[in-house]
Amino acid sequence: MVDVPTTDFAGYHGRNRPFPFCGRIIEAYYTNPELDTVCVTYREDEQLTPDGEPRAYDYYMEVDETDARFQALLKEYSYEDLQTTTEERHKMKKPGLNFMMNSFLILMSKIKNIKRNCLD
Repeated sequence: MVDVPTTDFAGYHGRNRPFPFCGRIIEAYYTNPELDTVCVTYREDEQLTPDGEPRAYDYYMEVDETDARFQALLKEYSYEDLQTTTEERHKMKKPGLNFMMNSFLILMSKIKNIKRNCLD
C-alpha cells in the first residue's frame, strides 16, 4: 500500500527530517516489473532490535517526480542506484528460485509416479 503524499513538511514527528527515511537509507529498490513503485529500507537509531542493532523499516512509494517524498529519495539515492540495487536483489534471489523450481518439478514427478502406480 502506497502512502498518501503529504504537504506538511514541518518535520517527521519532530525529528527535523521531512520523511522517515531521510538521512537514514540502507537501500532502495524497485518492487515490480513496471518500475513504478519503490521500497526504501531505512534505519531508526532510537529503536533497537533485541540484539542492540538499529531497527530497519520499509517505506513504499510510487515513482513520481512531482511527489516530495520521491524527490527527497532522489537527493540521496539516484535512479542508477535504484536500478543497481534492484538487479543485485534479483541476483541474490535467483538461486533460491531455481532451488524452489527444481524441488517443485521433483515433487510433481513423484506425484505423477504415485498416480501411475495406483492406476496399475
